[in-house]
Amino acid sequence: MAARIAASAGGGPECAAALLAQTEATAASCVLDPVADLVLGRAHFPEPHVVGAPRERGGAMRLLRQRCEAGMLARGLESDTAAVRQLDYELEVIGRLHYEPYFLAVAQVVADVRAMGIRVAARGSGAGSMVNHSLFVATANPITHRLLFERFTDRPHGARVAHPGGC
Repeated sequence: MAARIAASAGGGPECAAALLAQTEATAASCVLDPVADLVLGRAHFPEPHVVGAPRERGGAMRLLRQRCEAGMLARGLESDTAAVRQLDYELEVIGRLHYEPYFLAVAQVVADVRAMGIRVAARGSGAGSMVNHSLFVATANPITHRLLFERFTDRPHGARVAHPGGC
């Protein structure tokens, strides 16, 4: 097959050999070892700077908090004591789990998809998050609808993550 492709492109046997060598090198560079490369069982998020956060320590949390507070203001929740308390609690759990990049990435994806005119709706455990509500990922106010952020984690208070999704 390589000889036929090379001949069609005006080359000879040396082009066919080069084509096969390049194909083999490309395939070798694509091989993944699920254990070594993916570290199964551990969450993988983009680097914080990829989602717009400053590179310094704590930059992702500062950005997430700023965006959440702006969203709370936009939704008229900045004076709602229960909503503010819930937001603070969730941000503390998210920070302890180092999930700031996850929430920033999900919010950006949702904003990008909406900008394309595609309807987006939060489902599952992500719908119970005041952070997601303030970031305009979820429309339902979790306080009003008595939704639980803890569904996002295995146990209350964010001790361990059950799964990386829910939005």
